[in-house]
Amino acid sequence: MIAGRSGRAVLRSVVLATAVALVASGAGATAVDGAAAGTVGGRLLVSPIAISLTISPTTVLTGEPATARATVTNLGPTRVGRISVRLRLASGLMIRGRQIQAIRRLPSGAAGSLLWSLCGRTPGAYLVIAEATLGTLVLDSPARLLTVNPGGRTCPAGGGPKRT
Repeated sequence: MIAGRSGRAVLRSVVLATAVALVASGAGATAVDGAAAGTVGGRLLVSPIAISLTISPTTVLTGEPATARATVTNLGPTRVGRISVRLRLASGLMIRGRQIQAIRRLPSGAAGSLLWSLCGRTPGAYLVIAEATLGTLVLDSPARLLTVNPGGRTCPAGGGPKRT
């Protein structure tokens, strides 16, 4: 229980610390000196979509393919559309086919998956991230690691993306 003048000072400190944390996190908070205890206003932007990424297999030899699958799920109450999805990866990897793919329509509660064929040109450990864009909203998947070990093959040219 917070009581008296020192209690109000503690409460103001907590409110100010909360506002600073919200601003630092990018949540767009503002502190307003209103009533004796103070008030905090905040804004939280919630994305109607979520994106995940899997890579299989996670270890290949140079020139061997790996499949990246990005899955976009509509968490919102209405249908969304025109979602662009692309992979971000290092120059030691290449994508066969188009890098940017699209999901035209995604009903509420539904998920759509897109596939890419990846090939490691040079040995190394590479982070791969899927990026979904819906209007001005841009979301990144958790990063996944693809390890490329030395091998005697080279990446083939051509080929196109696969959809599921």
